[in-house]
Amino acid sequence: MGSDQVAAIRPVLAELEEADAERKGRPVRFFGSFALPVEGGPWVEVYFDDETIVNLWYPFKEEPLAYLATLGIQPLPGAMVVEITRPFCVLAFDRVPTIVLAKFIDTLFTEMYACGADYEIDVAIDTLAPTAG
Repeated sequence: MGSDQVAAIRPVLAELEEADAERKGRPVRFFGSFALPVEGGPWVEVYFDDETIVNLWYPFKEEPLAYLATLGIQPLPGAMVVEITRPFCVLAFDRVPTIVLAKFIDTLFTEMYACGADYEIDVAIDTLAPTAG
């Protein structure tokens, strides 16, 4: 686990949590983006709704939750696959403390994407495009 990376990921999640608490039933507006600083490299995006939604780069052919298990990665509580459209997939989880989610995201990079414990990560908060409705 990369403690520097967790320290970079967690403040973004805390800001998203704060924005979610202020939205009071309005549509989700922001998501956190976590990526290796290389074109086309692994990335993870997160937003909070009633549950935690994780959109991630997923070029693997195995079912995502089963693949995480083969890597020894414990899914977060309430894990379910929402969509698979390679090269990405969308997972949903119960809400958990930001430190738990930050460590999970770090584990995706260190274990699933095989980045090792010392990798560079770009973090950002981006705005979701409005949906028609």
